Amino acid sequence: RPDLGLRLLLLGTTASALMLLGLAYVYATAGTADLGGIRQALASSAPTLPLAIPVLLVVGALALRASFTPLQLAGPAGWQASPVSNGLLAGIVAAAALVAAIKITAAVGPVSGVFASYLEVISALLMLGGGAAALGVRSPRARAGLIAACQLGWILAGLATHYRVGTASAVFLLGAFVIAATAAPAVMGTLGTAEVALTGLGSLRPHRAAAIAIALLSLAGAPPFAGFFGEFAVGAALAQSRHLELLAVGLVGSTLSLIAAIGTVRVLYLQNPIEETRRGAPLPVWTRFSAAGAVALCALIAAYSLFASPILSLADQGAEGLGLR
Repeated sequence: RPDLGLRLLLLGTTASALMLLGLAYVYATAGTADLGGIRQALASSAPTLPLAIPVLLVVGALALRASFTPLQLAGPAGWQASPVSNGLLAGIVAAAALVAAIKITAAVGPVSGVFASYLEVISALLMLGGGAAALGVRSPRARAGLIAACQLGWILAGLATHYRVGTASAVFLLGAFVIAATAAPAVMGTLGTAEVALTGLGSLRPHRAAAIAIALLSLAGAPPFAGFFGEFAVGAALAQSRHLELLAVGLVGSTLSLIAAIGTVRVLYLQNPIEETRRGAPLPVWTRFSAAGAVALCALIAAYSLFASPILSLADQGAEGLGLR
């Protein structure tokens, strides 16, 4: 529908305009567009209200761009879009906004007091709201988007610590998020519109069912998948920085997300297959290419989990390169 596409375009344009407006003021204050130079210039600036407003605009616009993309899977625009485009929007576009948010929050770190509380509120709303909403929907695609929004809240919570450990943990979790959030809507295909369409898929299409289950469980932070190690690292950083209330909210949100993900896994494996006339969507045709893609996804998430320690070390080096301590 053209009106839904126009709505998405307007929201994205508004967020981009707010971000550019804030960046223009930050550039005027710092006198440079280099992120390292901005950090050095702001180190000698007081966190005044005229400086707080544009910084809030930048961080808020990036948070909006990142959080809106997985949440749109639960709306009418996500129902009518193709599975591949949904996956790219939920994973790649959100990741691009988060990468920009990581760099900018590091650059404006010297005045983090002007936006820290705001970022904590956004992350808490995403973690708790995403997990609670995932329990209330029946569409697997919408559930995947809401669970992804909960994990995105964990990433923003890591950025809210303004420490190297928290940012490194957020970067590590971002990698796991991109893999699972991009793959989940894509491997569901047309079956993601209704829960009944996934009934008994574990016995009919085991490769695809395994990919769906692993992607959802990784997004929900279930051990021993990649999302669990990322959320554990962020949780440790939150505890270290004394953000215990944010950690408690995250644990509640992850518990709700895990319950929702297990509900979909139960439909995949514990319910008997139904007749095609009742399924509501045709089963995807089994091909070697589709089976290989599903197996590759499972192997990629498993490899990310297996090499969690060296990947986290690389993320820590990246956070150190941004000037964080």
